[in-house]
Amino acid sequence: MTKEYLETPIGKIEISGNEETIFSITFVDEPHEEITSRFVPKEIARCIDQLQEYFNGERIEFQLNLAERGTEYQRKVWSQIETIPKGKTLSYKKVADQIGDTSPRAIGNATGKNPYLIVIPCHRVMGASGDLTGYAGGKARKEWLLKFENALNIPQQLSLF
Repeated sequence: MTKEYLETPIGKIEISGNEETIFSITFVDEPHEEITSRFVPKEIARCIDQLQEYFNGERIEFQLNLAERGTEYQRKVWSQIETIPKGKTLSYKKVADQIGDTSPRAIGNATGKNPYLIVIPCHRVMGASGDLTGYAGGKARKEWLLKFENALNIPQQLSLF
C-alpha cells in the first residue's frame, strides 16, 4: 500500500491505495509518512487527478476503483449517499427512508465511518433541520464543500480556510 498527499483549498488529503485500488481518502493535519517514492501507483494517480478536477470545478462524479470496506449496512448507506447529486443535500432521515431504515442515527454512524471523503459525498447529508451536523473532515470543511457545490443558501464565501 502506498500513501500520497494532495494539497487542497481545505487542507491536505491522504490517499492510500495501490495500482488497482483506493483504500482510503481522508483529511490529515500532518502526513503520517513523507513521500519518498517517485512512482505513484496508477489508481492513486487517477484519484489525485480526479480530486484536482473536482476542486477546479471540472468534475461532478468520480470513477475510481474503491476497495470494498465496511459492513454490508455501511456499504448500503454509502451507495445511497453516492446518488446525492452535487449541489443537493439530504437529511439523515431521508437517506434512512430511501434504504428502508427507521434510524437516522444509524445512518449518521455509517456516514461517520465513510473511508472515502468527498468521493462518497457524506458532506451532503445534513441534520433534519438543515444543520451542519458532524463530518469526519470537520464542520468547517463540510460547510466549505457545500458552499463550493452551491448546496447551501448562504453567500458564496469560500474563505473558511
